Amino acid sequence: MKKNIYDEILEYTIYLMNTLEHESIEFTKRKIHRATNVIKRENSILRNINNPSKEEYEEIIKSKSSFDIKEHYASKQFAELILKVTNNKISTFADKLKILDVSEKIKKYIKNDYERVRAISLSEIILLDRMANDNEKLIDEAIEWLENNEKITKRRPKIKEFEKWLTKKSNYKKKNRGYKKIRKPDSIKERENNTSINFNNCTFIFN
Repeated sequence: MKKNIYDEILEYTIYLMNTLEHESIEFTKRKIHRATNVIKRENSILRNINNPSKEEYEEIIKSKSSFDIKEHYASKQFAELILKVTNNKISTFADKLKILDVSEKIKKYIKNDYERVRAISLSEIILLDRMANDNEKLIDEAIEWLENNEKITKRRPKIKEFEKWLTKKSNYKKKNRGYKKIRKPDSIKERENNTSINFNNCTFIFN
């Protein structure tokens, strides 16, 4: 008997659960199941067609705003992964990266180190891409930090712990490069003969 699209969605979900790691798994699983229910309930194509074609299925997914899971920072990427699976089963981590719009430096880094490819999760990759700013040294330090923590604590750091470490580290790098937050003046008034700038309850007048 031919499988219907809902059985296939569940198969794709299980497949993704095996390819993704850490706390993202259960979170993503709940979201995909919720999204599946949204599609079942709201989409007229699925109500009328038991086995939509690949093209129809892709249109359904696209019309549902990346599975309606915008609150998760990687929702678009997860939706794209699911779409990719419908076309071609993902066999290697490198294939996952082709779907994501990650920087070339991260792609190169991952491609050149297969052991780390197997260890690092998709969530960690997305976070690195967002916060490392193509800083190769920071990327190296980040992966090393993940690996060392895992050896010491016997568990992989949670994604929030990794984000906290990355935030601290990237801000530190920025300070060393001389980036500073510049406070804007409270008000600027231009007159015919001069300009007055009010800053922190002090007024500066320039002729």
